[in-house]
Amino acid sequence: MNSTMGFRLIAGLRATIAAAGLLMMTACSSPDDAQGGLVHLFMGSTQSTSGVYTFGVAVASVINKHDPGIVVTVVESSGAYDNARRMKEGIFHWSISGSPAVYAEVRRGQGAFQR
Repeated sequence: MNSTMGFRLIAGLRATIAAAGLLMMTACSSPDDAQGGLVHLFMGSTQSTSGVYTFGVAVASVINKHDPGIVVTVVESSGAYDNARRMKEGIFHWSISGSPAVYAEVRRGQGAFQR
């Protein structure tokens, strides 16, 4: 394995771990707009110029393609803290961007997420 492939693998693993952490941060509650068995989910991402946004669109595309009962809409946002606030407000059902620092604040109820 050359160094470029190794770097890409590590970057991909980091993105996957971050996404998994944020998915664990929010248990997708049943959206209020579920009708006739069709579930609409709004997924917070980042700015559309970010590679993370492209990853989010790809994830949504796979879900939409393979589960006809779920419609995922990717929503551009300012990033991790903005997504966490919008999830707290019930605007986003889940998020594909974030960092361990955001997860820790939400989990512990610190900063903007004090209980």
